[in-house]
Amino acid sequence: MDLKNAASMPVIGSLVLFGLYVIIKFISADYLQYLLTLYFMFIGAVGISELFSFIFEKYASPEKLVISIPYINYKIETSKSEILGTGVGFIFSLIWAITHHWIFNNFLAFCLTIVAIGELTAPSFKIAAIMLIALFCYDIFWVFGSEVMMTVATHVDGPIKFIFPKDGRFIFTEQVSILGLGDIAIPGIFIALMKRIDTSFNNKSQYFMVSMVSYFIGLLITFVIMHTFAHGQPALLYLVPALLIGTIFYAISRKELKQVYDYHDPTDEKEESSEEENEESSEEENEEKEEEKEENKED
Repeated sequence: MDLKNAASMPVIGSLVLFGLYVIIKFISADYLQYLLTLYFMFIGAVGISELFSFIFEKYASPEKLVISIPYINYKIETSKSEILGTGVGFIFSLIWAITHHWIFNNFLAFCLTIVAIGELTAPSFKIAAIMLIALFCYDIFWVFGSEVMMTVATHVDGPIKFIFPKDGRFIFTEQVSILGLGDIAIPGIFIALMKRIDTSFNNKSQYFMVSMVSYFIGLLITFVIMHTFAHGQPALLYLVPALLIGTIFYAISRKELKQVYDYHDPTDEKEESSEEENEESSEEENEEKEEEKEENKED
């Protein structure tokens, strides 16, 4: 993730959110739900597959398997862990698509959250803070500024939110509270950065623990205010200040604010350098091909 990606998140999110709202209001909520069920079934299967493939790697044989598809002469390289993970992902996604039960919804949402946090990494405190502040504004605008967010959240039945029972019926409950997937995944990206900072500093710092405690304090405040005013709350309104204030004050107390602000993930630099090397090698190959073509023309 770079600065441009972080700043564009609320723009992309707004376009998707408003698009779903228009379909719900002016076309058909049932038709949209049918399409989204198929989409979430596929995405959920992919998310579960990635997570469980990683788990099965410890137990399954690491050797690669080549599956040939007849008639089209296409080969797929895979492994036993990936096949097992795909099977588990398909089964759980199918059960969710049939039942739409909140337990299976939460399981799919949990797997997608873990995969998202692993794939979307913020390389620096600056980029992570910009991402949080941008989505902080996005959340406030769409919750308090219009009915769009609440309409989409209550009409779309899928693993884009976590569902919690409010009464004692638990499994068969009909009264629920919801927490958006982004309210966990977005802070999770920031918290994962704090863990990498702890590892990099190697001086018994506790940025990860401080950010985790700050997150749960912000979440507790969200639920208290939501139940007090009986109105849906933009969770990032409380989570973002809690995370940033908690982390910054802890950095100040350790006299490490500048080091935290200047931190840049070394793995991100390696990826950038490898991408540049790949681009350079591809350019060299293209130049060689062009030279060969010119030589052939001369012959």
